[in-house]
Amino acid sequence: MPTASTEDLCRSLAILPLQERNRIILDLIEEGRIDFVDFGTHRGAGILKGHAMGGKAGLGLDLSDRKVQALLTAGTLAYSGNVLEFTVKGRPFRFAVCRHVLEHMPSRAFFKKVVKKLSEICSDYIFIEQPSFDHDDYLASVGFKISQSTLDYHTCRLSSADIVSCLLELGLTRFCLGGQHLVSTSSSRRIFTLGNDDNRIWWTEGVDQPKDEVVFKDKLYGNIVLVVALDQSVDPRKIALAHGAHEVQFESFY
Repeated sequence: MPTASTEDLCRSLAILPLQERNRIILDLIEEGRIDFVDFGTHRGAGILKGHAMGGKAGLGLDLSDRKVQALLTAGTLAYSGNVLEFTVKGRPFRFAVCRHVLEHMPSRAFFKKVVKKLSEICSDYIFIEQPSFDHDDYLASVGFKISQSTLDYHTCRLSSADIVSCLLELGLTRFCLGGQHLVSTSSSRRIFTLGNDDNRIWWTEGVDQPKDEVVFKDKLYGNIVLVVALDQSVDPRKIALAHGAHEVQFESFY
């Protein structure tokens, strides 16, 4: 967890020019002082997740320098830049956290590039948490849609099957994919009628179209949790179930 000295370092970095502070952070990585990375850190929630997963010192990574400076000012270590251009020696991080970021990638191909890069800089595993895009056809058949599939900024809506295909194409064959946040009925605030406007995150009475309560026959999850093991000693099922997955939907241990 962050210490007073770490927070002081972060605040001193916040006032430096981008290239200078990034260089200092790369030196810290090379010295072995950071053990996990939070890709697309945004406000640092993935850093908190990483600490909960046993990480000792995390690094946020984000394209937005404004977000990085805010994190540094708040005492969280962060690097400003594109992960695909992130140059480090070997695999300095034990694991990577990707919480609600990969669905914002521009394409399936870019999704693969990011996961490949993270697999090259981490030694143990990659932890991914994001919305599920598995249920659109079923929901439409009963007159509904789920919010994440209607949001314009979700530009990479990969199904679980497509994610599995991406992993296998990359040669990543040890992983576990599980469901998170069960959606049992249409009363869930994630669920809207097909005729409702898009780009709504939560259904609100009096604002959105009214809906009948329907019990879904298919098992629907709002999110997926995916753990990709990079080392044979890592048990992706154990990590997934310990950190958010309610049920395993697919696993591979080749």
